[in-house]
Amino acid sequence: MFRESGPSRLNAVNRSLSSPLFVLLIFLLAMGSAHARDKIEIRIWLFQVTHMEEEQPRKEPEVLSISLDPEFAAIRDYIKRPPGELKNAIVDNLMEIRNLRKVEELFLFERTWDGSSPMISDSMIGSQLAFLVNIYPMKLALPQFWFRLTISKTKDGILRTAKDERAARRNAYQATRDEDKMEGLADREVHVIMGEPVITGFASQTAHYYMIVLVEEEKKQSAPDLLTEVNVGQASFIQQAPRSTREVRPFYPETLRERGVKGEVGLRLTIDAKGAVRRVEIRESLYPYLDYCAMSAFKQWLFEPVAKKGKATGATFDYSFRFDPMLHYVDGPDREEIRAASEQSHDIALQEILEGCRDYSRKLAEQALYFICEEAITIVHHQLKPLQILRELIFRQGEVIWEDPVTGGRVVYKGSVQIMDPSQSERKRYVCDYQFVRKNGEIEEQRLLLKEDGRSISGRSMTIEEERLSPFTFVFVAERILAFGRQESFEFRILRKERTGGRMAVVLDAFPRSGNADGVLSARLWVDQKDHRILKTEIFGVPIEGYDDVLKDAILLNIEPRFVTTHEYQMERDGVLLPTHVKVRIEYPGIRRSSLETKARLDQTYKKWKFFGVETSHEIIK
Repeated sequence: MFRESGPSRLNAVNRSLSSPLFVLLIFLLAMGSAHARDKIEIRIWLFQVTHMEEEQPRKEPEVLSISLDPEFAAIRDYIKRPPGELKNAIVDNLMEIRNLRKVEELFLFERTWDGSSPMISDSMIGSQLAFLVNIYPMKLALPQFWFRLTISKTKDGILRTAKDERAARRNAYQATRDEDKMEGLADREVHVIMGEPVITGFASQTAHYYMIVLVEEEKKQSAPDLLTEVNVGQASFIQQAPRSTREVRPFYPETLRERGVKGEVGLRLTIDAKGAVRRVEIRESLYPYLDYCAMSAFKQWLFEPVAKKGKATGATFDYSFRFDPMLHYVDGPDREEIRAASEQSHDIALQEILEGCRDYSRKLAEQALYFICEEAITIVHHQLKPLQILRELIFRQGEVIWEDPVTGGRVVYKGSVQIMDPSQSERKRYVCDYQFVRKNGEIEEQRLLLKEDGRSISGRSMTIEEERLSPFTFVFVAERILAFGRQESFEFRILRKERTGGRMAVVLDAFPRSGNADGVLSARLWVDQKDHRILKTEIFGVPIEGYDDVLKDAILLNIEPRFVTTHEYQMERDGVLLPTHVKVRIEYPGIRRSSLETKARLDQTYKKWKFFGVETSHEIIK
C-alpha cells in the first residue's frame, strides 16, 4: 500500500533521507534484510491519463491492488505472465473502470537491487521532459518489500530545443541534477508483495497520473531480437537469387481468388550465412493480405548459402511470387476427396456433433435477419513508433550521453524499448442501433449512431462506417467454419468438455486443411452437447479486410501478430442463441519475444433486442 506525502515537501524529504545518519541506518537494515538473498527487480511505470469529457477525475489519491480489488478480478491470471503483458492488461482495465480516453506512458523505471546500496536513483531522459526517480529501501523480508519512492519532473519550459538529440538528452540529464529546475510529482512509502503489482492514482495541479509498481525476484532476460531482424547488419546485395532448398507456398484465400485478385508481389529477401531468411521487405505491393501471406511464407524459406571470399555470408536479393487463380489449387485431393476422407476419419461422436452444428448454423443464419438491437462498442487503438525511433531505442541502449568532467561518472542512455507510441493511444466509445439490412439481395450491416464518447447524437441519421468492425459480422462467424460446404475445409477434434454460459459444452478445435481459410488460422468452438447450439467461438487469424495497418506493421517488423476474436452467445430466441459479447484483441511480439504489446482491443456488447417477422429496414422499427 502507499502512504501519501505532499509533493511540495519533496526536496526537503530528499535532503533528510540523504543525511549521513539516515543513509547508514538504511544501509545496515538493507544489508541485514537482503543478506544471502537473491536480487530483486523493481519496475515502475508512470502514465499520464485523460478522462472522458463527462467523467470527473478523482482528486484524492487512490491505491488499487489486483489481488484484492474486485474491479481487477478479470485480469488476475496475468500476474503470472511477462511484465509487459501484465502492464497492458492493467492499462486496458484502468481505461474501462476509470473511464479514460487516453493513456500516455511517460516512462518505465527498471532496475535490479542486490541489497547493497541504500538508495537507487536514476534519471529518465527525454528531449522535452525528464524525470528523476529515487528509491530508498526500508525493509526487505521476502515476499514483502518496503521502500520510499520519490518522483520529480522538469518544470514546464525548462528544456529547450537543442541542436541534436544527444545534446537534448544531455541538457535533460543536467536539469534533473538541479533542484530549482524540478517539481515533485510523488513522495510516498510503498509496500508491495513480490510478483503482485500495486496501482496508484494521483493528481498534480495540471494533470492526472497512474503508476504501476511491480517487484519480483530477478529473472534472466532473453536478449532483444525484434529489431535485429529489422536491421540484420552488413548483408551484401546480389543480383541473382540463390537456389532455394526449402519452400513454403503462401496462402491464397479463396475469397480473393474468386474475386480475381492476382498479380506479383515483389520481395527483397535477406538471408543469413546459413541461408535462412531473416528479413522480408515488400518492394512491389499487390494486395495487403497477399503481401502479408507472402511475407509469412517466405520467412520460412531456406536458400543455399552465399559465399564471399570462400566464406559463407549474409546476402540480400530480390525475388517475386505470383498469385494467380489459374495456378493455385488446394494442395492434395480435391474438395470431394477431402470431404470423403474427413467423414471417414471422424469418429462417430465427432461426426454427430458436426452434423448437428451444420444444421444449427443454417438455422442461426436464417434467424439473424429479423432483429435489431443496441450495440455498445469500445475501441482502444495504439500506434506503432516510427521505425527509426524503434531502431534507436534498441541500438542506443548503453550509449554514454554524458560524462561528468569532475567525477568521471558516466550517464548511460536507458530509453524505453516499448514498440507502441504511448502518446498515440486512444479509446473511442459508440452506442448504436445495429441491424442487418438486405439490399439488392445482399446482406449488409447497418449501425445508426446513438452516442459517441458519452455524447448523445441527435437526428438518428449518422451511421458508423468503421472498417474494423466489418470482419466480425458476429452471426455468421460460426457459419464460416461449421456450415455446409465449409466444414470440409477444416480438420476437427474434440478437445474436452466444460461448462460455459451455464451449459455443458463440447470444446472443438478446428484447423484449416490448407493452413489458412480466408484469414482463419485456427479456431476453438464451444458446442452445447445436447442440441449442438454454438455457445462460444474463439478465432485466431488476421481478417482479410479492415486491418491493413496490422498487416503493414507485421511486414515492417517481420512479426506474426496475435489476433484473437471471441464471440459469446447467450441471447436465446426461437431455439437459437444470438451473440451478446464480442471481443477482439491484437497483440504484437515486443522487443523481447517473451512479451506481447497490445496493438488494439475491441469490445462489443449487445442488448435491448427487438424481433420482427419479415424483412424490413431500420426506419420501420420504432
